[in-house]
Amino acid sequence: MASARSRDLTRRECLELIRGRRPVRMAAVSVGGRAPVRVACFPLPDGDIAIPTGTDQSLARAAAGRPVTVQFEQDNPAEQERWVVRGAGKARPLGQRDRPRTAVDTGIALAMTYAFENGIRIDVDELVGERVSGCREPTSW
Repeated sequence: MASARSRDLTRRECLELIRGRRPVRMAAVSVGGRAPVRVACFPLPDGDIAIPTGTDQSLARAAAGRPVTVQFEQDNPAEQERWVVRGAGKARPLGQRDRPRTAVDTGIALAMTYAFENGIRIDVDELVGERVSGCREPTSW
């Protein structure tokens, strides 16, 4: 039986994984040390994270200026590997310039025009990750 092997990821590799081919990803987000909740996130090209909330202003009010952590995970059972990327930074309310800008992202943003009216942008200071190969069982949140 082969044992699992772990490898640390560079910031560039972390960005490639969380951005991937999909403009939106689910992640566990914790504000100010509170219990994490799963939300839809838009990883931005510079490594920051946009979390739109539509007409709901409660996240922006609760998180603005506070430390936020975010964790992305993905299991690839067919390849017997998984990866985890963790980020940390401060939150600020989403602004007009925080909307996704790439062609694919823009198409999604246009379809979600009102989604980006409120929410937060996490100014990510730290982004670290790990890839584990040789794991047979999927992980859970």
